[in-house]
Amino acid sequence: MKELPAEAHASLQDPLVFARDVLGLEAWHLFDEVFSLLGRGERRILVRSANGVGKTTALAVLCLWKLSQSEECIVLTTSSSHEQLRRNLWGEIRRLARRSGHIDPKSIKTQSIVLGEKRYAIGISPSDAENAQGYHAASMLIAIDEATGIERDIMHALLGTATGTQTEIVMIYNPVAIDSFVYEAERSGAWKIVTISALDHPNVIAGVNLTAGAVTRDSFEERLAVWSFPVNEEDGGFAFGENHWMRSPETQKRLLGEWVEDTGDGQIPLAVIRRSLTVAEKSGTKCMGIDVGRSDRDATVFALFDGNVQLPFHIMYSRDLTRIADKAAEFYAEGFEIIAIDDTGVGAGVTDVLKRQGLDVIPVNFAQAAKGFLRTAYRELINARTEMYFLIDDELKRGVIRLVDDDKLHQELASVKLKFTENRAAYSLEPKENIRSRLGRSSDRADATVLARYGLRLAAMSKKNLLVV
Repeated sequence: MKELPAEAHASLQDPLVFARDVLGLEAWHLFDEVFSLLGRGERRILVRSANGVGKTTALAVLCLWKLSQSEECIVLTTSSSHEQLRRNLWGEIRRLARRSGHIDPKSIKTQSIVLGEKRYAIGISPSDAENAQGYHAASMLIAIDEATGIERDIMHALLGTATGTQTEIVMIYNPVAIDSFVYEAERSGAWKIVTISALDHPNVIAGVNLTAGAVTRDSFEERLAVWSFPVNEEDGGFAFGENHWMRSPETQKRLLGEWVEDTGDGQIPLAVIRRSLTVAEKSGTKCMGIDVGRSDRDATVFALFDGNVQLPFHIMYSRDLTRIADKAAEFYAEGFEIIAIDDTGVGAGVTDVLKRQGLDVIPVNFAQAAKGFLRTAYRELINARTEMYFLIDDELKRGVIRLVDDDKLHQELASVKLKFTENRAAYSLEPKENIRSRLGRSSDRADATVLARYGLRLAAMSKKNLLVV
């Protein structure tokens, strides 16, 4: 990097002033907040935004600002795809780097700016976790664009490099996937969160194109007309122009930068799951579902229901099937007499131990045929696993069960997606491997929970004197 004029040195300490004085950009107030957080030393920042508000440009500014801070500095960048990384994020980085006039044009490549052996910015492949490892410097920035689309192994590899006290992580994204890493990060309380709505953009407020290429008032109104409709003020919504507008899913995600919890790609809406936390307690049969861990990465999860109320999970990290069976026997002695167990694979071993102990166990193979509990389904349910999730979906929508307040359970239930069989004659659920890939873990809590409720139905079908909600 060439020597900056004396009056510019002060600007290197403040990304907002750097954007204005070195790059010739005027940041609007919400990006002022992002820049100020970084300038004040915040190390973990999440920026959830609407479409078209300039989030990629802001991230490019931060990358160039960080590169100007030290003779030893590494900036790692990635995005949801190779195309997004090369064209969008690095398109902005290259444009602003050339515009600054202080970076030798020969050092600016398609996805890198190299100013020294330990002073560079590079693009990391979004499909190869190994490329995201092994970077260490006194000062680092990890900048992630379109973060909801990043594979978890890439995310974990990048975060694994963030060990220094002068390493910052900034992730920018549209709120389009609740099974993403950033959704969990927001709820962890460990990150600073900035929400950016297109309603607050100067172009939309003024009705004048103050920032070229960003959302305009006209484009906002056009999309609003397609995605929403006017409602009465007392019906909620949000104010814009002379009307109040319905908070439809697309307006929330694309225009307001808000997560959508009442709908989505999953079979069970997250809002319906969260609503269950307020359901009144109702006494009834005690039951448990046991999802037995199949590998060293998987836990064995016990889901317990006392009547219609789910109790906190009991989780074991043990490969000893006898120990798992003994814990089930303890719960049985406490009155949890309905035991539904995933009998696939190693679960069959736990079933055998319990039966030798004289306990009445309901073994369930997820691939076995559905029992036909839901007669109103429009299509056939392809197997027991699909039927289990349809049953708990039905109970949640009827408001008859109260789930435990557990973020991981809620996310797992809301992440399970529906698909059709090839001839579209039956419903099926996507493979568990798909869910594991998105969540970065197996859906053990959800599987144990639906097993418990399914076991209750199976026990009732065998004419036991049970209360089923």
